[in-house]
Amino acid sequence: MVSARQGLARIGSLVDSLRGFARLDEAATQETDFHKELETVLSLIEPALIGNVAVEKTFGAIPQITCRPRELNQVFMTLLVNAFEAMRGEGRMSIRTQLVGDSVQVAISYSGPGISGALADSIFDLGRNPKGRRVGMGLGLPTSRRIVENHGGRLLLNSSAAGAEFTITLPIQGPVRR
Repeated sequence: MVSARQGLARIGSLVDSLRGFARLDEAATQETDFHKELETVLSLIEPALIGNVAVEKTFGAIPQITCRPRELNQVFMTLLVNAFEAMRGEGRMSIRTQLVGDSVQVAISYSGPGISGALADSIFDLGRNPKGRRVGMGLGLPTSRRIVENHGGRLLLNSSAAGAEFTITLPIQGPVRR
């Protein structure tokens, strides 16, 4: 009976997270709490975490920003899933947020194999599939960059042999274009 109740609680939590992630019932552009959005995306990914991945969250004092949360959740999901896959079940991931001038910055870094120079130069190009033969069309990172740019921000990659870091910088009250 205890296992059944725990299972039902987990299912309820997952449904709530999916509802928050999809945001089907909310306006397209709105004030958004990034920390809440990152926690929602992490809760959806959690069951897929296999191995010894330590997730460190350093959330700074940041204001809500005007954005399309559904779209930015898609960006967070792409970056986090790619990072977990690159680590292959072992390593350390860091998620940091901070206020930089009139912008909010979210940095997602992970240990493990970095992204080589040639691939790093083209990782945001449409159709580029850095996962080799694995199924994928190479749309995740180019789409993520487009979403961030449509919010008036930047999505950058910094990579080394010890890992990689993706940094999203978004204006607090930036232009949100379609």
